[in-house]
Amino acid sequence: DAPIEDCFGPDRFLLNAPMHALAILNWQRDRGEMKVRKVNIAERTDLLPAFMKSTGLFFTPGPECRMPSPAPENYAGFLSRCAVLEFSGGIDFERAASVCMKFLETGAVEL
Repeated sequence: DAPIEDCFGPDRFLLNAPMHALAILNWQRDRGEMKVRKVNIAERTDLLPAFMKSTGLFFTPGPECRMPSPAPENYAGFLSRCAVLEFSGGIDFERAASVCMKFLETGAVEL
């Protein structure tokens, strides 16, 4: 842990930001061509463990922060507010980055 503002100056770290999309890498070596598709996370709850993480030992919510239970249905509810892209097939970081950038620019999933 480091005091970011002291070390790097103000406005170097955002504690809150909107989330417009989530890319889930569900690919494997030697699985052929990479595929990507927009998914409904409520129908693909099998993908949630890739995103669900513990808040960690040092996170203590303040009085203004209400924390929902870390249940899959709560994650699915929050993620229903943004696009969820599943990358499957073979591993291709360059192509995945290109797809993500294009998605952020146009909102379209293109290979």
